[in-house]
Amino acid sequence: MNLYEINHELEKLIQHVEFDENGEVSQEFQKKLKELHVEKEEKVIHCARAIKNIDSESCAIKNEIESLAKRKKRLDKVSESIENYLTLTIPGEQYKDSTCEIGWRKSIFVRIDDEKLIPKEYIIIKSTLTPDKITIKEKLKSGEEISGASLAEKNNLQIK
Repeated sequence: MNLYEINHELEKLIQHVEFDENGEVSQEFQKKLKELHVEKEEKVIHCARAIKNIDSESCAIKNEIESLAKRKKRLDKVSESIENYLTLTIPGEQYKDSTCEIGWRKSIFVRIDDEKLIPKEYIIIKSTLTPDKITIKEKLKSGEEISGASLAEKNNLQIK
């Protein structure tokens, strides 16, 4: 029986109290009442233990997530550091084997030489002033000159 059924049985039992020939509550009634109370207590204790186990597992998972997030951040930094190392030591060189391929692709980016010289129309308002590199790139590509900005080319490392 579940707790709802036990409570229902207790209510039914109490509504139909049985008395013996002396006018006292019968031994049979007391035995049934005690059995239901014991069964109810066991169910409640089992539920409490289940809650403790679930909470403990949840806490362990939370701790593991935090640990894995730290590990991920550390690995991302190591990967970025190695990528920067390759960018500096083998610019433009290509390598290939059965597990990976190292190549380069050109991309155009906006280099902001002096933010103070960028016209206000190319400034995106955030919590800090930041040049709108997307618009600046489009304008520079179309031939416009913008004080404080120029197009530059760089090689981006690709690992497949």
